[in-house]
Amino acid sequence: MIPVSVVAGGLARARSLNSVSPKPERLIYDVAIRYNLITGCNTAPVNLYKEVKMTKAKNLAVSNEVAYKSLRDLGYSVAKKSDAVKLDGKFAVEHIAGFPETILPEARLELNEGFRLRASELPKYQPVEYGVVDGNYIPVSQLSGDLPKERYTVSVASAFSYTQQQFGAMKNENPQLYAIVQDLRSRVNKYSSGCLADLSAAARKYLKELNPETKTRAATLAFVDYVEKTLSDMQTRCKTAVSRGNDDTADLAKLNDAIIAFKVKYMK
Repeated sequence: MIPVSVVAGGLARARSLNSVSPKPERLIYDVAIRYNLITGCNTAPVNLYKEVKMTKAKNLAVSNEVAYKSLRDLGYSVAKKSDAVKLDGKFAVEHIAGFPETILPEARLELNEGFRLRASELPKYQPVEYGVVDGNYIPVSQLSGDLPKERYTVSVASAFSYTQQQFGAMKNENPQLYAIVQDLRSRVNKYSSGCLADLSAAARKYLKELNPETKTRAATLAFVDYVEKTLSDMQTRCKTAVSRGNDDTADLAKLNDAIIAFKVKYMK
């Protein structure tokens, strides 16, 4: 058992390093470091730190699982979610001008903030801490021994905190970090696109229920669906080309900017 004095000293040291309330796992790491100094154990800090990180990730994964005891429970859940989706579609139609046929950049930006917030709660988009070893970015979970001093945590929030100019400059200044951040941004963007598509479908369903006789609107929406699918396919192909690294013309960031510009012009 770690002595109380060691714990207290570790907490005090951690707080002195960061005036903002530190993360629990950071506190535990500092406690373990002090334990290391007293006992001479070289693995205690890293192992304890990893254990806390793994437990946190495991608990988060469990919190996002859905357990049904019967098909009756499943049916109730589906019906409840269906009702919620209808309300989402109604709200979107009433509060986003022209939706779902058009969506202004300001509305899209605010929706994406919500999509990203939800993504940050899901296990596959959780923050990953990287240690820099000989210029290489390696997940801390894959390291053994003492952690390197230079470390970066890549999260949904940090990945989208860069301006377009900053992110573009990173590609040349720090290509390894750029690749890591770009991968997370691409995955979250894909998730966000799926959320927007679901919301658009809910809005169309709501409008159809309001006026099922309107065939003109249905035809227009069908073409909009085609446009959305085409743009989505372009993003998918571009992402594949980028991952393969065999096509220098594939630039997902530029493509996304171009798609936004196209929608602003076309869907006025």
